[in-house]
Amino acid sequence: MQEILQVGQSRTSVFRLGADDWRTLRELRLQALADSPDSFFGEMSAERDYSEKHWRQELDLNVWLTATSNTRQIGLVKLNCNARALDDLHLEALWVTPDMRRRGVGGILVSALESVAATEGAPELRLWVFIENHSARDFYLRLGYTRTPVVQDIKSNGRRRREQEYQKHLEPVGSRAHSE
Repeated sequence: MQEILQVGQSRTSVFRLGADDWRTLRELRLQALADSPDSFFGEMSAERDYSEKHWRQELDLNVWLTATSNTRQIGLVKLNCNARALDDLHLEALWVTPDMRRRGVGGILVSALESVAATEGAPELRLWVFIENHSARDFYLRLGYTRTPVVQDIKSNGRRRREQEYQKHLEPVGSRAHSE
């Protein structure tokens, strides 16, 4: 794990997971799915059986950040990079342990992920929220995301659902942004 952010006296640190951190990713992802199965596009029954190779590829293809407090893992977020186009990077799979919610951890993780995307040169960050997930919608609106007109139907955990897209303009950071 590579530390990328430490937040003041809250003792919350954010780390970027590397390929050798696949066990940490697997453990946190399965915790998230067990805790909040209706919040994610993924199924515990499938992901529990994923191989080490799968988890390593996931870490190779995407950016996963974890938040810790006093060495305890308290949150996870993914920057989906599969599209490989800077204008199509999107935040995916934000999760915070139940006892740490509403304490700023989610905001810290999102801010760190926005910094990673901006450093890569992404002009904006997008994300999808299930229409019925009002707390997630309100959370992202508070962080400065705006709703787009794009809505899509998907099948998640055996049922049809609708997702709303949100986006946020990112301020240029890093050498790529300054050289363009």
